Amino acid sequence: MAGRTDGPSSLTYHDIIIFDEAFFPAVIYVKAGDELSFVNNANAARTVSGGDGSWTSGTLQNGESYRHTVEAGAQVTFIGASEGDNPVSYSGEVSFDPAPLSN
Repeated sequence: MAGRTDGPSSLTYHDIIIFDEAFFPAVIYVKAGDELSFVNNANAARTVSGGDGSWTSGTLQNGESYRHTVEAGAQVTFIGASEGDNPVSYSGEVSFDPAPLSN
């Protein structure tokens, strides 16, 4: 899933799907100022947060979304989690490197 740009700026929006035990895509190639849009497609509520705890979505029910703007030097991992009797936790990555096959 590629990012999309809107308007004349170089701001890119990246859609990230939250599944039951994974993100798609798991690695997002960004520039500072890009916006991440996490959409919960899991069968239960999920949260997503920066690996360093600097931001969190709060609880997202199935179908709900959360947007986060990437800042220069931002934490490079994000964590998905569930609560309840069988909690799960999984991670994704933000990379400031050029995307493979982007040329």
